[in-house]
Amino acid sequence: MVDHIGGVGGAGGSIPARKLKNVYQTNQPAQGTDSVELSSGVRNVSSVEAARMEKLEAIRKAVADGTYLTDEKLGAALDKAIDSVAKETR
Repeated sequence: MVDHIGGVGGAGGSIPARKLKNVYQTNQPAQGTDSVELSSGVRNVSSVEAARMEKLEAIRKAVADGTYLTDEKLGAALDKAIDSVAKETR
């Protein structure tokens, strides 16, 4: 019979799992409460994600309405593409 699986201890000194199990069994109700505190960084991620979703929805609406691509935006994109190609050929 294997009774050292899940036991605790070093070489030759492990506590059999069946004995260890009895140590942790209790009929007492849990006391206290658990709580989790989120750091400000995590809260900021949530607000950034919400802002990204709002921006994405605005872009989707503009694309659907046909108002997303303007001459100004196309010109800026072409300028960036031309600059990128010019840098690669130097």
